[in-house]
Amino acid sequence: MLRIGITGGIGSGKSVVCQFFERHQIPIYNADDEGNKIIDNNPIIRKNITACFGAKAYTQKGLNKPLIRKLVFGNQEALQKLNSITHPVIIGHFEAWCVRMKKQGHFLVVKEAALMFESESYKSLDFIACVVAPIETRIERVIQRDGKTRDEVMRIINKQWSDAEKIKRSDYIIYNDDTDLVLPQLVDLHTHVIHKSRNHGN
Repeated sequence: MLRIGITGGIGSGKSVVCQFFERHQIPIYNADDEGNKIIDNNPIIRKNITACFGAKAYTQKGLNKPLIRKLVFGNQEALQKLNSITHPVIIGHFEAWCVRMKKQGHFLVVKEAALMFESESYKSLDFIACVVAPIETRIERVIQRDGKTRDEVMRIINKQWSDAEKIKRSDYIIYNDDTDLVLPQLVDLHTHVIHKSRNHGN
């Protein structure tokens, strides 16, 4: 089964690409959404994070993200500890999902993740497509979509790898701006990965 990764910075348009694949009956694994649900609800993760970061690490709604961000900001040791608690469980969840999809007869799956390279989750994938767009376009999209301020969006962008770094490590680039038509690129990508999946070992 071929594993495709769809990545790109915030506001680049990853969801547009994934919706196209979804319409073609290809299963989509949203790593950000699934990771958040696991961290909020997995009892082992909750126990270990609370032991490391204190009882206030969780609220009734789930992980206390503002507190955790504050505790790990500029603290590499704390960040590594957090990742050592969460990453193995999240990786295992994706692997189990892939097994289920394969048993259901799928020969191709898509994983969507903003931090695919930063988290090194790309290593478990066979092919990476990166969605890029001008920064100003991305900022406007996120402001309209999430109601964030420009400064908030820029802080997120600055924490992510640049498009140039992602492009160097990707197998396919989708330009989701106001000049390049997206649909022909998606059709070409779909055709490419379908052909690739049929020649890919199980």
